[in-house]
Amino acid sequence: MNASATIGILDLELRLAGKVPRAYVELVRTESAALLTQRGFDPKTLLVLNLELRNVGDHLEARGRLFLNGDGCGNYYFAALEFGADSVLLWSHDPPGIEDPELTLSSYLHSAEQTCRIDWPVQPGRIYICRTSAYAESILDPIDLSEWVAVVKSNGDLEYRGCREGKNPFTGEAIRVPSPGLAAVLGKDKDFISFHHGRATLADSPLHRVIAMSLAAKLGARVLASG
Repeated sequence: MNASATIGILDLELRLAGKVPRAYVELVRTESAALLTQRGFDPKTLLVLNLELRNVGDHLEARGRLFLNGDGCGNYYFAALEFGADSVLLWSHDPPGIEDPELTLSSYLHSAEQTCRIDWPVQPGRIYICRTSAYAESILDPIDLSEWVAVVKSNGDLEYRGCREGKNPFTGEAIRVPSPGLAAVLGKDKDFISFHHGRATLADSPLHRVIAMSLAAKLGARVLASG
């Protein structure tokens, strides 16, 4: 999908394989596109949020749900991906489970403030490698993990890791935490390139910009920085 293209209700239904609830259809019909985008409840923002949540470990739990927003603590508000759905629930991670905040979908959509926005600018000190013009939209035209790994392994300045290593502070035992796509800059112990949702990110520096440009050229991607 071209990330710059207009995304509407039909795109949500096709990509998420379900029916968008009546209350959201009514919101899109009655509220101007500019205001929807300004508030962060436009179809593109919701599509990105839903695809990202499905992308994390390909969670089966995310299927059949239309995610609407986050609470800033790693929990997500959603409605059933059904035309008649009118209840908002919270997918909690600690403790894991579903909570009922006793909210109707129509009231929530008109009053909530979006925390999972896709229009954040690139922060100073970071650079991104992605195929979209806005880094937060990368899931709409993602770099595939296999593509990324192949390009990293072909670059003599990088070492592919795929996991983070550390020590248990209590036992001193070595810990390896899977981090698909993670790469390290050779000779720089703490210079890592992370990979999430079809995009890569690393700290901004002259050396890193050269590396990022080389990787982006091989991937048909672009490098985004704050300046």
